[in-house]
Amino acid sequence: TKAQGGCEGPHSHLLLSFPYGQLSFGFKQDPLQSAVYLNFMAVEYNVSFPQAVQWTFSVQNSSLRDLQTPLGQSFSCRNASIIVSPALHLDLLSLKLQAAQLSPSGGFG
Repeated sequence: TKAQGGCEGPHSHLLLSFPYGQLSFGFKQDPLQSAVYLNFMAVEYNVSFPQAVQWTFSVQNSSLRDLQTPLGQSFSCRNASIIVSPALHLDLLSLKLQAAQLSPSGGFG
């Protein structure tokens, strides 16, 4: 799995690519609640069957408000399920996230 990501203003993104597809996570900072949450998710998965042409399954949701945590604190849970679409739920196991506020220069720490 290859991980890529970055931050731009109140938004950050993480792209996880693997041989059969990719997962894209978009996080947003809510300054009024001083919190960060998952607001976008996209999934692309390529499935091939022995007797069929390669199939691509693709879905996205840009109206999420999951995995919310206050800035400076971490989010941790054993099991979480994100409903990306009626046909796709992403189950996360042993999840740990840390929300951090970057300075305007982009520096961490």
